[in-house]
Amino acid sequence: MRGTLLLPLFAAALVLPFGGLHGQVLFVNDNDNITFNTDTVLNDLAGTGIAFDKYDIPAMGVPPDASVLGNYPVIIWYCSGDGAGLGFWETGVQADLVDHILAGNTLWVIGTDVLYAQYGGAPVSFSSGDFALDAMGLASYDVQSYGDDANAGCSQMDVVPGVAGQFAPTLLWSFPTIWWADGCTPALDAEAIYSMGPSSYVLFGAKAMIHYHPVGTSVMSTFFDPALIDTYPNRVLFLTQTLNYLGIAASVAEQNDTGVLQLHLLPADNGGLVLSCTANIREVEVHSSSGKLLRRSTVSGARRVELPRNDMSSGLHFGNGHHGLGPTDQPQMGYALAHGSCMGPR
Repeated sequence: MRGTLLLPLFAAALVLPFGGLHGQVLFVNDNDNITFNTDTVLNDLAGTGIAFDKYDIPAMGVPPDASVLGNYPVIIWYCSGDGAGLGFWETGVQADLVDHILAGNTLWVIGTDVLYAQYGGAPVSFSSGDFALDAMGLASYDVQSYGDDANAGCSQMDVVPGVAGQFAPTLLWSFPTIWWADGCTPALDAEAIYSMGPSSYVLFGAKAMIHYHPVGTSVMSTFFDPALIDTYPNRVLFLTQTLNYLGIAASVAEQNDTGVLQLHLLPADNGGLVLSCTANIREVEVHSSSGKLLRRSTVSGARRVELPRNDMSSGLHFGNGHHGLGPTDQPQMGYALAHGSCMGPR
């Protein structure tokens, strides 16, 4: 192993000796190294608003088999920075995952040392018959931050231009840099989502998050650990955006002093946002990312507010607090994080 985070709001993470299906997503923990990272991501995943179950390989002693995996259309297989003895690479697990993927289900693999655990470091080229190529859509495993950058580490991930989805443009960390993030070359029918940055970094452009989606299959591979993203809101936003990209309805939730203001993305044909709160919403303000006020509405007494598309900007402010993320000041759907104040619960 190489070593180198708020209570759930809207979703319950259930540790199963497996008896029944509680959500459409199964979170498989394959990390017994820095377990705090698992706790962090589980808490962040709860903040997305999805229902999910948890299968803990270290606690159960064995990986989930087909009888478990078959209950869930979406599998998140989380390895954090663990690079030794992963259940993910067991022969029976690989066969079950291939069957699961070919049945039209989604797999999201996360971990800085997933490939290291199997291949012992870069560079490695993959060929037909390798799970990394056939199932994950990787042509090659090219570089590792820290190991291939004179021990500097990667200070950020940048979204790849032209990605068909909404993602934050840059991911920063709770540390100055992260170590052992992997850079890979996508195969045919695979799309890079995030790459290493900034432009001055020696490994700039190395692809660290890749979605493989030939007809009928969907596998996302993330070769950095979301537990290390700098803040809770940004971690929840990253998980939410990725789940939405994979077709899983999720929303961003923020806890504040008097209630929970939850941001829902409406379907694209409607184009706006729905805001709901556990208490009555006092006021809604919409700002651009530069701080320009686009709209202010007093909505005292309402627990649900709909904002049309023409009010959308790349940054949103609600009540007394705000977080804004976005590439431009032009009114657009973009992506946004809600934070705000509500009146006292009633």
